[in-house]
Amino acid sequence: MAFNSMQRETPAIFYLIVINVLAYLAQQILPFATEWGALHYFQSSLFKPHQIITCMFLHGSLGHIFLNMFALWIFGSILEQSLGSKRFLNFYMICGIGASILVQLNIPFSASVYIKSLTDVVEQNDIAQM
Repeated sequence: MAFNSMQRETPAIFYLIVINVLAYLAQQILPFATEWGALHYFQSSLFKPHQIITCMFLHGSLGHIFLNMFALWIFGSILEQSLGSKRFLNFYMICGIGASILVQLNIPFSASVYIKSLTDVVEQNDIAQM
């Protein structure tokens, strides 16, 4: 998929990938970017409310961002085309903020629980009803 086609067909995915890449570049260039944006435990003096959102755009390595953006492009494109850009972006943000809150509550869940839930939704074709 060419960038022009991607920008036209799935604009939310396109801009999320751009934002994530820019955030990763900022992490590489600015020494304080990771510390500023990473999610710290809410009782820590390093915790700031913006971190609940900024942590969604930080990555630990080139491989990490590549795999995450590849998965976002593959799976997110399907969701965005099903839900529409606005609803997909709302879904993306709610999931990210929800994950940040769960981490703060220190509720241990296995990634397989989330994957199973997502595959159940896709298999039941409930995506359009979200």
